[in-house]
Amino acid sequence: MNAGEHMEIGCENCSCVNGRLDCVSHLGCQLDGGWGSWSTWTPCSEPCGGGSQHRVRECDSPSPRDGGRGCRGSPDQRRECNKKPCEGWSSWTEWSTCSKSCGAGFEFRNRSCDSDLPALCVGNFEETRSCNGTCAAWLVWSKWSPWSTCSVSCGGGEQLRVRDCLNPPCEGFSTQTKTCQSQVCLAVLGILHGEAVPEQREGKPKTQSSTMGNLSPAAAEMAFIQLSAGVQQTRGLEQSETVVRPGPDAGG
Repeated sequence: MNAGEHMEIGCENCSCVNGRLDCVSHLGCQLDGGWGSWSTWTPCSEPCGGGSQHRVRECDSPSPRDGGRGCRGSPDQRRECNKKPCEGWSSWTEWSTCSKSCGAGFEFRNRSCDSDLPALCVGNFEETRSCNGTCAAWLVWSKWSPWSTCSVSCGGGEQLRVRDCLNPPCEGFSTQTKTCQSQVCLAVLGILHGEAVPEQREGKPKTQSSTMGNLSPAAAEMAFIQLSAGVQQTRGLEQSETVVRPGPDAGG
């Protein structure tokens, strides 16, 4: 608009004066109202579980005048907000990697309190559980120890070896045993042939026939079995010789 020019805007007569617009209202001119801008939304009425918020606007752009119509529509709007349940906690994270590549270990997961009300976060923020990776056999057990010395020198004894469990739980046994020195004792051989092997004890001569009482229970049992077998074999030989040997009255 140039200086001195006039223009009708609604119910106002406007002109350009000194570079600015100067308007004068017409009396008796009807003017319908118009809505202004919406206000910002109010804070939600509830922190969780479902609340509401609202905003307003005014019929002032322009305001109705001289019998003009007001603004159509509602000056107020409402909407729902914070619909999430009032648990407070976030979702659990994924389980971590097991703390051990094999054997008994543990893994964990956590969560955070996302609520503005800490009282809603009841419980633990972290959980742990056990995890068991499969171990190769050589990672579970140690090597076997050397075999121990035999428990007896003859007549049947026992040897022992052990190993340690490195990553429980371990399948199998930590101890192994085997029989050793199973040969017949010399004292037993002497008894089988009716020989008494002298033994010096407390200054008095003693025959080997009493040596059985000095053996371990396992060795004594083995010696008895061997002795019985030897006696039976000896008797069989004697009977066989009796049958084969000719009598004193036999002819020939």
